[in-house]
Amino acid sequence: MALPASFSGNAAECHGFLLQAAIYIEMRPQCFPSKRAKVAFLISLLTGRALAWARALWSAASPALTSYATFTSHFSEVFSTAPGDTSTADQLLNLHQGTDSVSSYSLRFRTLAASAGWDEKALLAVYRRGLNQELRLAMATYDDSLGLEAFIQRSIRVFQHLAACKSPEVEPAQTMAAPTAPELEHMQLGSQRLSRQERERRWTAGACLYCGKRGHCVALCPVRPPRQTVSTVTLSPDITHLSTLRVTLVTPVLSLSANALVDLGSAGNFISQACLECLQLRRQRGSQVLAVQTIQGRPLGKGKVKYCAPPIILQVRVLYQEEIQLLVLEDSTVDVILGRPWLVKHSPACSWDPCNILEWSPGCRQKCLRPLPTPLRTVLTLAATQVKGAPQPTQVEIPHEYQAFSDVFSEEAATQLPPHRP
Repeated sequence: MALPASFSGNAAECHGFLLQAAIYIEMRPQCFPSKRAKVAFLISLLTGRALAWARALWSAASPALTSYATFTSHFSEVFSTAPGDTSTADQLLNLHQGTDSVSSYSLRFRTLAASAGWDEKALLAVYRRGLNQELRLAMATYDDSLGLEAFIQRSIRVFQHLAACKSPEVEPAQTMAAPTAPELEHMQLGSQRLSRQERERRWTAGACLYCGKRGHCVALCPVRPPRQTVSTVTLSPDITHLSTLRVTLVTPVLSLSANALVDLGSAGNFISQACLECLQLRRQRGSQVLAVQTIQGRPLGKGKVKYCAPPIILQVRVLYQEEIQLLVLEDSTVDVILGRPWLVKHSPACSWDPCNILEWSPGCRQKCLRPLPTPLRTVLTLAATQVKGAPQPTQVEIPHEYQAFSDVFSEEAATQLPPHRP
């Protein structure tokens, strides 16, 4: 590799000069035994005002000369920004596709995004906002979970499909005169088509294909009359919350009450990583790595299930008990998921709101249900009141000082209730 070109202080050439110098130093590490040697090599390539600046630092024994990274950082602060230059963030926010292709727009976007330091969600939002309106509306069906790179690639393919789906020019009959330019301003697409030149002009300028004005597309044109529909039916979706079944997980050390989601659409039985840690159990490496996907075909959580839990006793209420081995779903928000394998094995009759087991299958009654404890054979003695005759008066010797309270010592008075009071 040839030596980098000399640098005199041009702000537009600063990043390119530092990149060439870094590549040259990286390819020849034996030529630079110390950090100061790298700094000296970089200074030897400077000319003009850049050399005068470096000579001043060298004469003053500046601390910036002790490290190559410190020197290049200070070098960029001095020479990378020219007067009037905007920051990378401002350039990203002001970037728009305009009349360019998506490939050109995405190339400029990737160049700025590489040095912006923003996270993927922020970059995707800026990229979406910079697309022209027609393509932005076409990409509205894809959410941010697609990822930045996948979203960019998808936008390029959608742009190519839109360009390929442009209607070719329909040659007018010889007896029909071609419409003039003013007549093309408000032409209905259903009755007469635009000329090829006019259609391409409006497409390139980002104008509406119906009225020719900018700022909106054909679907949102305020001038275009609405299309008649046979009927419009609005259906309110029937949505309910997920109810869980209360279960108990038992290990030789402890037991834990947990929420179990009974899911007929789940292809396996799972336990969350957090619940496994609460049980103080170590997960085990599974015999194979399983791929887990949602109904849309997207990865669920990390998309892979590599571990399984050791055998655990699963209890539902008092009678049901079985030993079960669950797969570990690391990012699950539910403690336990009892999927189709569990339902096929036990075939319980369930009520779903709230989730409850009404009846177990005949096989579960023999294998999974514990017998009731044998009742104690005890003899119960029932006590009943007895009706006696009139009590015989007894002589009670009451001390003289308690004679005023003689009614308290009366057995007959003790069998009567106090009088009613409000």
